[in-house]
Amino acid sequence: MINARDLAAKAVEKVTVPPIPYLQGGRSAKGTDCINLVGWCVQQLGGKAADVPRGSNTAWRSVMQWTGTLDEARSQGRLIPGALVYIRDAPTAKWPDGDYGHAGVYVGKQAGWAAEQVIVHASASRGGVYPSTIKNAWTHVAWLECVDYAAKEVSPMPPDEPNPTGQTVQPIETYPALESATPIAVPAPPIRTASIPARLVVTQALRMREAPNSQGKYMLTIPGGSIVEAAAGVNGWYQTQWTANGRTYTGWISSDYTAPYATGSAAVVTPAVPPAAVPPVAIPTQPTVVYVTQPAPEKKPGLFGRIVSAIRGG
Repeated sequence: MINARDLAAKAVEKVTVPPIPYLQGGRSAKGTDCINLVGWCVQQLGGKAADVPRGSNTAWRSVMQWTGTLDEARSQGRLIPGALVYIRDAPTAKWPDGDYGHAGVYVGKQAGWAAEQVIVHASASRGGVYPSTIKNAWTHVAWLECVDYAAKEVSPMPPDEPNPTGQTVQPIETYPALESATPIAVPAPPIRTASIPARLVVTQALRMREAPNSQGKYMLTIPGGSIVEAAAGVNGWYQTQWTANGRTYTGWISSDYTAPYATGSAAVVTPAVPPAAVPPVAIPTQPTVVYVTQPAPEKKPGLFGRIVSAIRGG
């Protein structure tokens, strides 16, 4: 079986500059998508293509030795490097028990990365393979059947996969400290202060949830580049509103993928400037056309006419 920590280390290798592009169905450096990034790593570690099917929903339902919610994984000590993390969206006709449409690899804290960047995934909205935070709407955790999650040491690289850097692979000594499994209490939204931007720009497609945490029920997705109003802030989440299909929703969005609409602690909303008065345009009148009737030119008689005229004395 594949060592779980090897899988995590292999996923970290895929975070490159420039990033590996997002490509639906791809499993190579030319491009990959979320579940095929996992399959690519598994195959490079000696696994088979069938160990990770080409579909995140299919993989969730067919090749996992354990699945559960994020809170269950935390409380049972299963959120460890090499575990897969999932985003479960609302049920669909095809997936009535929920759409497990996006997957990533939990890798733990990495040197040189921000402390909260503990996941590697292929992001369609960002267009490539990037680190992610656990707060970015991840809801579920899964363990692959082909992976040994009890192994503690990193295995040596397979002989057909030379280390491109020539460096020795260092074992990961300890598991990262697990975040508290205590459910996040949802306090009453505070009154917005100057520290909360009045307006925000959504930097990429972002899910709105009913509560200010990744376990909150999914409501809708706000398109990237949209401008929203921030009413309150709790634990890195903003309360806002969004109108879709003629209905206005009030929910919470993660602050990780927003930016102030204007510089400073509070955006300055510039009133709309009325358009400058447009001077009237003189419309030229059409020239008057005068039709002049001219007399028909005199018709000269021909030879026969001239002869007749001479005989008649004309």
